[in-house]
Amino acid sequence: MNVPLPRNAAPAVQREAPEDEIIEAIRGNATTAYFGLFAMLLISTGFRRGEALALTWGDVDYKSKTTSCSKQVIFRNTAHIGDVKTKSGIRTVPLLSDLAKVLKRPKKAKDTDYVFPAVNSSFFSQSSFERHWDHYCKDQGFKVCVLEEPRVSQQKHKYIYREYKNTLTPHVLRHGYATMLYDAGVDAFTAQKLLGHAHIETTLAVYTHLSQRKKDESIQKLTAYVKNGYTTKQSKKSAKNKEIA
Repeated sequence: MNVPLPRNAAPAVQREAPEDEIIEAIRGNATTAYFGLFAMLLISTGFRRGEALALTWGDVDYKSKTTSCSKQVIFRNTAHIGDVKTKSGIRTVPLLSDLAKVLKRPKKAKDTDYVFPAVNSSFFSQSSFERHWDHYCKDQGFKVCVLEEPRVSQQKHKYIYREYKNTLTPHVLRHGYATMLYDAGVDAFTAQKLLGHAHIETTLAVYTHLSQRKKDESIQKLTAYVKNGYTTKQSKKSAKNKEIA
């Protein structure tokens, strides 16, 4: 469903969302994949990485089917809990049914307990989070080799050095949530509130990019249809007319 955009919307900016196959993998492996629930929460709430890491069970309201965001883990010098990026970042988003099914609160959990606790039941440090995310991306195949070259060790042994990079980031999943809002027909002003954007121009820029991408995809489908499907149908029709004649 396309959302109408104001004529004075800001120029489109690059906001790439995960492919449909990746989203399906995230939703399908939320409870089985290592750290899979974290990725599921990001794609279902649009929370930033630090906002999701600071989430406590008291922020999840199963009765009203909402999840609240009012704080974040800040990785600066030493990790600590701080305010969200802007006042607009303080928000409440719907607790979608597919997330509610897998986000199960432990029976003994306190409201102040973190949904994604570190080993010491506190919040994650940056290095600890990166290890968890790298593990997740590796297990799910969200990595790509960016460098491969022959090297020689200090012991004169030849080997192939490979360097890998994650193809999925937490912020990409935030863009995936924005795409879901756009596809669902959520207006830009409501999307702004759900995404926690300080300025409507930011949301409009995202929506403008998505609108252009949908248009490009439609044109590609039309081109492919004319090139393959339409011409094939016309050829069959012509052949059938010749038989009749």
